[in-house]
Amino acid sequence: MTTLQVLLGGTAAWLLAGIAPASAQVSPPAASEAAAQPGAAAAPADGKKDSALERQRTPTGPRQPGRRGTYAPTGSGEASSQEQLTQNSQVAPSRFLLRTKPVPVFSNPYPAAARGDGPRAGPYMYIRYAEDWSSLRRPATGRGDAFDPLKFIPLSGSGDTYLTLSGESRLRLNYVTNPGLREAEAQDQWLVRNVVGADLHVGPHFRAFGELNSSVAFGAPGVNASPQQDNDLVVQQLFAEVDATVAGAAVGLRVGRQEFMDGPPNVLHIRPAPNVYTSLDGVRVNLATSRARASLFSFKTVALGRGAFDDPRDDGERFRGISTSFVLPSIHVGGADTKLFLDPFYWNHRDDDRRWGNTVGRDDRDFYGARLWGTAGDATLDLSIIRQGGRFAGRDVSAWGLFANAGYLLDDGPWHPRIGVHADYASGGGAYGTGTLKSFLFFYGSIPYFSWGNLIGPTNLSDASINLRVTPLPRVSVTTEVSRLRRPSEFDAVYTFTGAPYAGTQNVRGHDVGDLIKASVLWQLNPHLSAGVKADFLFAGDVLERAGLHNSTFFGPEVQFRF
Repeated sequence: MTTLQVLLGGTAAWLLAGIAPASAQVSPPAASEAAAQPGAAAAPADGKKDSALERQRTPTGPRQPGRRGTYAPTGSGEASSQEQLTQNSQVAPSRFLLRTKPVPVFSNPYPAAARGDGPRAGPYMYIRYAEDWSSLRRPATGRGDAFDPLKFIPLSGSGDTYLTLSGESRLRLNYVTNPGLREAEAQDQWLVRNVVGADLHVGPHFRAFGELNSSVAFGAPGVNASPQQDNDLVVQQLFAEVDATVAGAAVGLRVGRQEFMDGPPNVLHIRPAPNVYTSLDGVRVNLATSRARASLFSFKTVALGRGAFDDPRDDGERFRGISTSFVLPSIHVGGADTKLFLDPFYWNHRDDDRRWGNTVGRDDRDFYGARLWGTAGDATLDLSIIRQGGRFAGRDVSAWGLFANAGYLLDDGPWHPRIGVHADYASGGGAYGTGTLKSFLFFYGSIPYFSWGNLIGPTNLSDASINLRVTPLPRVSVTTEVSRLRRPSEFDAVYTFTGAPYAGTQNVRGHDVGDLIKASVLWQLNPHLSAGVKADFLFAGDVLERAGLHNSTFFGPEVQFRF
């Protein structure tokens, strides 16, 4: 059976199953429930705050006292720059709210939104191991979800040993004009992704989690799809985890292949836009109290093949370090209390086969950075600064990245307009010379932060953007963004999101890269099924035109089903 057949069969099974109607509620993963104040002694299961992006209505409809409603539909794929604020891409509509009966299996007192396990994607999490469905041990009365029986399968009389199953199917079209910004026939590529997962809990302190991914890519004649798009069967995740409480702190050890998002999402992300998510092989140690936490990790990348189970660890690329997070004291600003996190980190990344300019060699970099993010009433803030130092092919490395993002809910009316701005800087220079390399390494960042279609990437780039999101219907959101693009160094290239240079741009002078318009429409049909379309319009500036490059349009409709 082909992957497309599996997709169609899964959709048919969903239709026949009679998924809970819109009035029904979805039983929650513990990582997506109502939150208390930061630093509470016993953090609730969600930890995502009562903020501009988190205010929800009760399942019966009326708003909770003193709170303004948020109606943005839940999202599939990756969040845009505005939607990434506070690591919460979008908020579930009121009729899809989740029951709040957390029974945490792995006790972690730190607010869930800042635990480094990624944001929520509708009733589910981007990273599925972050979900805790143990509340179904004692299910709430009333109508549940058709997939509840798969979320808590008891394997012992006490219910302490149980299995949770998860899955995803996605159909997406990538259509691009002037591919590579070269004057050429438009390309269209169909992508089909199928993921199944299982989470086995044995008692309160041990779990094993695994995911398999089977994906296909077709269309785009003459284009050889990468293993990240076309892959018969890959072990996307497979790890064991033990958990305990030591001296009042939660301590966890996770060993194996796993997805990892413990850092600023614009530089560290699982990248769900391609068919195969980014995962890493190695060890992660978590330490957490109610007001501080740390993750120590040592990973190697995965060398993706195209066949089944031919995806070994890549010993030529290593990523290790420590990510921390601290709950900052709340202060009263403009009639609202702040809920802010400060996340300092140190990372080291080594790639034995990195190309910069005309040179291929070992790139060994240290990352020193911090992220300040959170909310103050209807305002959101996300600010990251990163210093990179190290060596590349015997040369010094000195690079900088600054990413500033803010948003504000303008009105609580029917459309709930939210305006956002972001300004970013990623240094460049030296890639085609012999001195210090100043090109910023953007290695696992979220693709649509700059471009839905991978048209531009944050190396040797500065941008200023303004965006607007509205919800014209309760389950439909529309987001638009306009960006002005420039390059800091006119002696370095303009880069794609993969880090590849646009050939010839290093040989022309000037700073004007162009203008980019982004747009997306998302329709959340029910808690499991969403449909949407994303588009980019890149208008080439002087630098691109003088290098013989052209305007380009990206168009990407998709349908996604998750349980």
